[in-house]
Amino acid sequence: MGDARVAATALFFFAILRRFQAPYSYLSWGALAVAAIAVGWGLHWDVGRWSTLGLRRFPRLASILTAAAIPFGIGLAIAFRHHSGLTIVPATFGLFAIPAALIGATEELLYRGFIQGRVRRMGVPAAIIFAAIMHTIYKAALFFRAPVAIDVMSLAVWTLVVGIVFGAARARSDSVVPPLVAHACFDLVAYGDLSYSPWWVWS
Repeated sequence: MGDARVAATALFFFAILRRFQAPYSYLSWGALAVAAIAVGWGLHWDVGRWSTLGLRRFPRLASILTAAAIPFGIGLAIAFRHHSGLTIVPATFGLFAIPAALIGATEELLYRGFIQGRVRRMGVPAAIIFAAIMHTIYKAALFFRAPVAIDVMSLAVWTLVVGIVFGAARARSDSVVPPLVAHACFDLVAYGDLSYSPWWVWS
């Protein structure tokens, strides 16, 4: 379980250090390396690593929840776009469409897959909440010192609530695929019409 805490903490420092100017921003890559090492270390010694990640099985319930995850993720993206004053759905998809979906999928693999999977010995509810809180802290840190006006409190509340829903789907289905698909669909529809990466991407 220690490696999951180290990974979550390192990801927090990565997100927050990205907002500073060089040379401090360079430290963010060291934090990202620590997170990668922690994940690799944890999976290396975990004989049930595919189960930990939520990738070993794909039971019938996972199929049902994955089918439901698609409209759920798209619905969240439509609500986000409406709230942001954008068109309800992208008129077209730009160069950022695929990276957007991959970013969402990667976050779920890390938080609902690795972190939630590694701390499940705490109990299912505690593991769900822990992963959701760590993801919320990461997301709030990512938007720290934003160059645009961001309601970080609302962002944190929604990230936490959706994270708990995603975590429950992962635990109930014994698969990370439903939340992974939902998050990928959200990012694809929310940001897919961009032809360039937005400011909050690791740049």
